[in-house]
Order: sequence, then structure tokens, then C-alpha cells
Amino acid sequence: MPKEGAENKGGRLRALRDRKGLSRQRAVEFFKKHGYDFSTKSLQNWESGERKPRKVDLDDLTELLEGYQTKQDTQGAGEAMPVSGPRKTEASSGAVPDAATEYRFYARNFGTEDEPVPETADSTVVVSDWIIQAELGRLPDPSASYWTCVNGESMEPFLRDGAPILVEETDGQIEAPGRYVLYLNTAGGIVKRCQKLGESTLRVSSDNRSFSSPQVLTQQDGSMYEDRGGRSVRLCVQGRIIYPGDTARAVKKQIVHDVAHAVGSRQDKAGSTE
Repeated sequence: MPKEGAENKGGRLRALRDRKGLSRQRAVEFFKKHGYDFSTKSLQNWESGERKPRKVDLDDLTELLEGYQTKQDTQGAGEAMPVSGPRKTEASSGAVPDAATEYRFYARNFGTEDEPVPETADSTVVVSDWIIQAELGRLPDPSASYWTCVNGESMEPFLRDGAPILVEETDGQIEAPGRYVLYLNTAGGIVKRCQKLGESTLRVSSDNRSFSSPQVLTQQDGSMYEDRGGRSVRLCVQGRIIYPGDTARAVKKQIVHDVAHAVGSRQDKAGSTE
């Protein structure tokens, strides 16, 4: 039986989990939020070296857990923001730096008609800088960016319900096409894909085609728009989603992950062993 310890992958994963203060159950719940589906018993067997996973790379789990940062890590109190990061490349390999940035965090459906993005956030979260740097190539200004979570399924398959997103404020403007967080009519924190069609016309749509058809809105005055049916719509831009990415590379990465997860789940149901 392999000896449990830092010399094997399972031992390194357990050492990191212990350092983060996570029970096996909490660790399994964390991994499930990022597309991994296995039991606490499986995790125990992998950590001890009793068994080796066939469909999970322990290096990937260890790297993902490196991105689990709590305010205890830097300030002594607070909640965790579970954010996954890309695999380290040769250019970014080596020790993961300890640097982290504190961001505002808003719960779902935030904002009001008078204050689309409230100055006072629900809480704060601390996220490892290397995760954001590796994905964006820069670190956004925390005073002009914030975290929230996707609410609903209208932006699936690439933004799932409950997924954490990093939003950069744009002074209430939509310039480049992309995914934006909006205050729409009476609700804030609505994620939609937006594109300018002209000086005062916007196309607002969902990625999930089973949802309503795209809206074409024409600006009337300030934040007031009118749809093609003549109905008034109040729209305020709360910011543009900058993480996770919306590039072809990011989409391809999500597709590959989803296909691998679906194949793995099907094999599990067919009775394959770990």
C-alpha cells in the first residue's frame, strides 16, 4: 500500500486541503461547483494512495484547490470565493504566488432603480492574483470591478446557474459586444449578451436558445429604452463580464471540459470502476 505523504499526488492534495481548513465533504462540494463529481470516499482513497483515479487528474484538483482563498488567508476572517483557474503553462509554471486581491461581492439580484451598482456590497472575497492574471493578462482595478454569481440558466452552457463571475464597471456604457450584467426594469444582476446596432440601438439576448428571442431596444432618454412592440424598458449597465473569458479559447476549453465530464458520468453509470 502506498504511503500517504507529500511524496505522492494524493498526499500533496490532502496536505493542501488541510492547510485550507477544508473537510473532505467541503472539498468535494467545492470540486462539484467546478464540474467534478465524485464521493468523499473516492477522495479519501485517492489521498491515502489506496486507489488511483481513472477519470480525474489529481494535479488538476490540487491546482484548483490552490485558487480557494479565504479572508483568513490574508486578514483573519471571511468567506471563500471558489474560483477555478487555468492549468499553468510553461511560461507561468513554478510556485503559485501568495498575492491575492480583495473584491466586492454582491449577492444575486442586486441594485435599485436609483443605484444600479450599490456602493455598499454584501461582502468581500479574496481571489488569488495568478488566476486572474493567467486568464486576463492583467489585474483589474478592484475599485472598479466586483464579483457576483449567475442567476438562472439563460446564459448556459458557458455561464451556468450559480457560476462566479468577475465584472468590470464600464461607466454605464456598452461599447464592445460581450456579456454584460444589467439592471433591467425592476431587477438587477441580470446577465445578457449585448451588442450595439447603432448610435442608440441595442441587441440584448440570451446564449441559451430555449429562452426568449433577442430584444432590440432603442434608447429614448437616459436609461429608458423602447422595444419593437412600443413597450418601455429601463436598462442600466452594471458592468461587463471579464472572467470567465468569452474568447474562442475559453469557449473551447468549456466544451472540452463538458464533454469529458459527460463521458465520465456515462461511464460511471455503466458500472466502470474508478
